[in-house]
Amino acid sequence: MTDGLEDMGLPPLGHNKPPEPSAIERMPALVDNCNRWLAERPEITDTEMAGAAQRFTIQLRALRDDLAAALKADRKPFDDAIAVLKATYLDPQELVRIALDKMEAKNRGWLKREQDRLDAERFERERLAEIARLEANAAMERAATKPSVEAELQAQRATDAFLDATEAAQRTPTRARTRDDYAPRAMSLHSRWKAKVVDETAALKHYAKHPDIRAAALDAIVKVATKLAKDQKGKPPLPPGIAFWNDERAT
Repeated sequence: MTDGLEDMGLPPLGHNKPPEPSAIERMPALVDNCNRWLAERPEITDTEMAGAAQRFTIQLRALRDDLAAALKADRKPFDDAIAVLKATYLDPQELVRIALDKMEAKNRGWLKREQDRLDAERFERERLAEIARLEANAAMERAATKPSVEAELQAQRATDAFLDATEAAQRTPTRARTRDDYAPRAMSLHSRWKAKVVDETAALKHYAKHPDIRAAALDAIVKVATKLAKDQKGKPPLPPGIAFWNDERAT
């Protein structure tokens, strides 16, 4: 039975009841209540207090779950939008990555050939400079041993030839570069040394005492051993160097 307001096109009584507070809005009061428990009730001393503590604990757990659910709900539109963006850009990014790999391989091949050419040219010029140095030394030794105008001229020319050859060797570029008129900077080969494991046993033995490796290994051991503790419910046999313990909580 109604009060007739619906027939008049008016909302029913009680329509202006305020909405239930959200999880975020309920949080401060429950946290304040926990602070009062900590200040006023250091320990549970009777069954009545234990019941009240249980009720409050249930409230906190419910709030924890409600906050997680609210966060998930509020995040969903953003997560959905991000998923759409990722799907939109996935293929274009992969296509550009493949194209870039192809072009970088071409650039790398060209620069490597240029570097080989420069290395060979520099080696040849250094070889010629060394020959010129030996010839200049020999000419100066002849001029010193048997002085003559002709010997002095030969020594001078041999020395000039040596200096020219040395300057030519020093002018040879040492690094292959590509620089387009519209490029912001020159492109050249860069070495980036990396490592990979080719012998697991040898690598693990060598790095066994490294602090970072030990920390990562111990963390992985704890995860594996914790699963074993759950499966065995703390009963033996225990793995060497491992102790099971029961993290008891009131639920």
